[in-house]
Amino acid sequence: MPARPPPPPPKLLPPGQRFRSESEKATADGAVISALMLKLTLSDAAKLRRDPSIETEAISFTDGQMRYLGVRVVEGDITTSKLLTRSAEEIAADDLPPPIPEKAMAKGQKKSNKEVRKPKAEKVKPVATAEKDFLTPPGKK
Repeated sequence: MPARPPPPPPKLLPPGQRFRSESEKATADGAVISALMLKLTLSDAAKLRRDPSIETEAISFTDGQMRYLGVRVVEGDITTSKLLTRSAEEIAADDLPPPIPEKAMAKGQKKSNKEVRKPKAEKVKPVATAEKDFLTPPGKK
């Protein structure tokens, strides 16, 4: 008797429909929209942006962040898309500006003088006195 092929994987809903129902379920359970975050794979994020069945009001791009139904969307760095609930500390950390990355340097490369140089100290200028006769030439150094 020949072995049966494995059953095909279940067909997933498009990301727009799937995460709409998940976010509605989470808010019905008492989660606040600002505490939710959609972590999407790059392909799911692209499908979400290009899905013609999603109305234009559902997706917004403000302050360099994508939001779907008010839920913040983060793309990449995962293998499966999921809806996460964030803590208050994570929400506060997202409000901070991103840190400025240090410049990458090649092996053996040295920092330029502008990056290393300390600010110059202010020199004290001598005060001209009225006792000097300005007709006599200055002394040699």
